[in-house]
Amino acid sequence: LYVLAVAFMLAHPYGYPQLMSSYRFVSYDEGPPATPVHGPSGELACGADAPWVCEHRFAPIANMVAWRRTAGDTPLTGFLSDLAGEGVFFCRGATACIALNRAESSEWQLEVELPLLVGSYCNIAVSSNPLDCPEVVVAARGKSTMLIVPPTGIVAIHLGAPAHVVDKAGLLVSPVASVAAVEAPEREPSPSRAASVRAEWLVGADG
Repeated sequence: LYVLAVAFMLAHPYGYPQLMSSYRFVSYDEGPPATPVHGPSGELACGADAPWVCEHRFAPIANMVAWRRTAGDTPLTGFLSDLAGEGVFFCRGATACIALNRAESSEWQLEVELPLLVGSYCNIAVSSNPLDCPEVVVAARGKSTMLIVPPTGIVAIHLGAPAHVVDKAGLLVSPVASVAAVEAPEREPSPSRAASVRAEWLVGADG
């Protein structure tokens, strides 16, 4: 659930988020590894078999930093939660949307009208590479998009990460229209509800 919590923190407009990057240890008073994160030839001592964990490099977390930058100061809009309280969905105006599923054994399927420009976007929780990222297709105004969020998973899209397709000539093209056409959302967020979600969803009813 750590990645979900950090992604929620980065997606929510509240406060000034800080990211952690740590190392592995056995005893509680163990100091940092003698091996530096960056080697002399640029190699990284991060990963499953390395002394440094480098959580800030996890794809969902690193890519959510760009998501937050794209969202800027746009307000929280379109908040939804599933009946079991395991999933939350919201957007930041017409710039970015995210769905998070806390359930450990079941996916969350929801149909929502996404406010972003019509087109295909990368699910940056998996990859931001436009050539091979999982795509989320935003339908036309008035039509819903089906989102399938895997167990303890995330679906996150933003205007800065369109998915690319290859045209008949073999050229890469973006199916997303100009971002200049973005319209301001009509619905305003509920500050009280947004604040309560931070406590209820991340911590859980039993604390």
